[in-house]
Amino acid sequence: MKIKNKQRILIVIIIIELIALICLGALYVSTHDVFIPSFAQWNKSDNDYVLNGEAVNFKVKSRKLTIRDDEENVLYRTEKGVYVSDAFCIDIDRDSEQEICLLTWKRGSYGEHKPFWVSEDTDRWTQHIFLYEWDSARNDRLDPKWMSSEIGIKVVKIFGDEECKLHLIDTEGNETICSWEGWGLTIE
Repeated sequence: MKIKNKQRILIVIIIIELIALICLGALYVSTHDVFIPSFAQWNKSDNDYVLNGEAVNFKVKSRKLTIRDDEENVLYRTEKGVYVSDAFCIDIDRDSEQEICLLTWKRGSYGEHKPFWVSEDTDRWTQHIFLYEWDSARNDRLDPKWMSSEIGIKVVKIFGDEECKLHLIDTEGNETICSWEGWGLTIE
């Protein structure tokens, strides 16, 4: 059976429209950071800590952090929209109490509050360092100490040292060392 000219034209138009939609979708994806950048590293870990006398387990799996007590009760689970690359404890402020350090990804450079000079936050995926103090009086135990805006370094690895400093390794292998200075991290 022969396809009539009108049907052929209709099929060509439909194909052209589909190609146009695919191209527009690809353009949108490439300009709106729909996906977390490919350099992001997703560490899996399962570590036990004692924080303020409380035995807990930190498990990073499937881009989420879950903290459980020694009876397996969930104390904390990463909130929706925040993805954890790594998590560990460090006495970042050198007060003899361990803080929780998370290397995270989330949409936007800021959280609920942003600097007065910023009128609108971005909707891109950005990398952040979140620091928490352990507070046994809180149900979730984590008391936000410092939540960075976008860190601006393409970090693939983070770790703490014996001097209570953070080491950030970027995609090129460069190392940035940060220390706690009163309220916030300072690059050394």
